[in-house]
Amino acid sequence: MSEWKVLFDTNFWGSVREDDPAFEVGIEMEHPLPTVEHPVNQMVSWCGETWMILSVYTCEKGLVVDYCKQTDPKELAAFVRKFRAAGLEENFDEELFERLQLENPSAPNVLLRVSRGEVQLPCQGSSGFHYMPVDPYADPDSEADSGEMENDPVVLACMEHYGLDEAFAYHISRAHFLWDEGHAEDLSGLTAIFYEQDVNLPGEHFTLTGGKQEIPLVHPVSGEKFTLHIDRIEANELPSEHLEQMNSIRTDREPEMLYPTHFETVYYGVEPKTGADQLCLKACAKGDSPIAKGCGATAASSVAVIGSANGPTSVFVAGKVKSELHLKSICSPLFFEPTPVREWYVAYFVKRREDLRVELHAV
Repeated sequence: MSEWKVLFDTNFWGSVREDDPAFEVGIEMEHPLPTVEHPVNQMVSWCGETWMILSVYTCEKGLVVDYCKQTDPKELAAFVRKFRAAGLEENFDEELFERLQLENPSAPNVLLRVSRGEVQLPCQGSSGFHYMPVDPYADPDSEADSGEMENDPVVLACMEHYGLDEAFAYHISRAHFLWDEGHAEDLSGLTAIFYEQDVNLPGEHFTLTGGKQEIPLVHPVSGEKFTLHIDRIEANELPSEHLEQMNSIRTDREPEMLYPTHFETVYYGVEPKTGADQLCLKACAKGDSPIAKGCGATAASSVAVIGSANGPTSVFVAGKVKSELHLKSICSPLFFEPTPVREWYVAYFVKRREDLRVELHAV
């Protein structure tokens, strides 16, 4: 294992293993920037959850913040088993996935901002991983199954470096920020802001008739009432040049793929207008997966041509269409043959908690 060090230009694995020629770092670096660590070791409580800011790392280009959420491993294991029992690995259902993610104890929608006063530092990306002391798939009632979890060496190096209690589960994250102008390598006056992105809360199901419709909606949290206006549905097909571009980016070891090309575009509006920014439409149907040329079976591919070619819905928004209703458009999943998609549901955007602001003070 390499000596623990953090580079501004890459993630946890690049930092620890960048001297290992067998390991491919995801970000190519011409001149890797080493950093200086400033331990913080600050624990905070947020809506009943335990979060920690571990360390801040600085260099002339910017700063890196390592932070984590501490979780009861039994709680996380129960969620993983519930997720697996839903069968989403074999038969993905986006609505069920969204409902389960609302219960995810690792808080996957939580991100970090850093600001100095009213100035927000530009974020250059983030990465993260889980540490589990026990195997979440292990049978808790089995004496033969020890339940021991084999964690990645990089994960273990991080746990050791920060002295984290191995009895708990952790989701550990790393975020990179550029300095604000005139404050290079200045840690004074910085505030870390934990914020949760809006989550999707599945709502009403409805059936498209193919013509104009008015569908009453009620926000599941605020109780606000909306009217969904379906204006029209158009059958479409992807242009051939788009598919040629998809095949042009494959490697020589990858087969040429055949992609589904047929989809429908639904044009809709919401009244009052404020509702249009609080919800989106999603198809219940699952689209066709790409297949390798010359192969009769469906290939295991997650290539997305529009939104998610092989997922249950596409959330590609084609833009607004000028009209009295300020129409938006949404595309169905992709199919190899023209396939009407009539069953849809509404997903509401919900912010479940207020931001948490923590003053950054290095030890």
